[in-house]
Amino acid sequence: MSQNAPRNCLAGYRFCLHGAVVAARPALALYVWAVWTQLSSPPAGMGVSLESVTFGFGPARPAGSALFHPLSVIHENSCCAFIIFIGLLLEALLFHFWAFATNSLQGRPSSFAVHLLRFLFLFVVFWSALCVPLPRFWRDPNEDFSVLKRLRNGVWCTTYTHPVDADLIIKQFHTAGYGHKDYRHMGFPMPFRTCDDFCPTFLLLVHQVCIYAQMASQRRIVAHFATSKHISEIVEIDVPNRRIMQRKAKKRMLDECSPDLQSQLETLGHDLEAKRFHMDDAHASNWMWVQDAQSAAWHVVAIDGELYSQLEYWIAFNIIRNVDQRNVGILPLPGCHRCWHWMDGNRLSMKQVVEGRYWWPTASDRQASSGTGACHDAFEARGGRAALSSKELQLFQLYDQKALECSSNQCKVFGKCDLIVRIAN
Repeated sequence: MSQNAPRNCLAGYRFCLHGAVVAARPALALYVWAVWTQLSSPPAGMGVSLESVTFGFGPARPAGSALFHPLSVIHENSCCAFIIFIGLLLEALLFHFWAFATNSLQGRPSSFAVHLLRFLFLFVVFWSALCVPLPRFWRDPNEDFSVLKRLRNGVWCTTYTHPVDADLIIKQFHTAGYGHKDYRHMGFPMPFRTCDDFCPTFLLLVHQVCIYAQMASQRRIVAHFATSKHISEIVEIDVPNRRIMQRKAKKRMLDECSPDLQSQLETLGHDLEAKRFHMDDAHASNWMWVQDAQSAAWHVVAIDGELYSQLEYWIAFNIIRNVDQRNVGILPLPGCHRCWHWMDGNRLSMKQVVEGRYWWPTASDRQASSGTGACHDAFEARGGRAALSSKELQLFQLYDQKALECSSNQCKVFGKCDLIVRIAN
């Protein structure tokens, strides 16, 4: 045993050094790929000068034949192929680690426990490499529109006025480190959870997957909901630079009301079900009113939000439910059973818009001042909550309960005990 000890120790050192290189290489390759996805160049027209009113890609239209546009057709109908690709890539990577762990010392039999320890060592090195903050040197594509009026700076995108057409807006999706930077609310086992001047490769990959879902949703809207009255029209898409031109809605949800609001949401829910999609991120700030030019009637339109296939929705639901520490639940919208509102912050809900009644509690003080919205009178004229079905009433009450839970959770987890949470009385 004493004679073999030096040789075993040397073999262990060799495995550790070689294994560290083997495990770090895929992480470095993923970083290079993720950086490449963040690179963008100014468009030939709109971003450089205001003489052109196009991104140079022509009007947004479905891809057409799968023979000539296979990737576009996949984007438009389902990202399942992309998810399966990621799964196969991860499986191949883990299989590579296991093969290296079991065959690293040829001719020297080892137990399963030793193989497992080697495999875990490789995986820990790989994960550690993904968690190391690396420099962010890609540019901010919003610089292309610095001369335009900024309408709204969101988590995943910024919207601007169109330089020529007042009925259009420009929406630029962020590259990593310029929009959503703080991932501390996500329960990832990593020491650095911010993506700013330095960004861990893992957060780069998370950002890229989220933006992929955003751009796939834009394609799906063009392919399946181009004539929908309840999803804002997309005029042009620039996929390489992650930007779109979109039809502008006129009024915020709190500024107008239509008596048939829930019926309109039901119509959209049926349309989504017919196309087998779910709409995520459906809080009230992602909806607006548009007035019909002929009838002067107001109809509600979704101006943002992701369209998920059934498999994508199931994966997103389970990941967010188990990882996002802010989230206390997900609820369907009144009327639209395929539209979902995450209860993860103080964002106005469509339930509040439908009811038109609000109060503002905090986690430390349940007393609140009340207020009314544009739909209050119409809702009360129909009988208020007393006229709701038992299923609808249960949903309204669940919104109230989850909003209070969200407020308490913000106080408990993040110390934001003065956070205002808007819920209906």
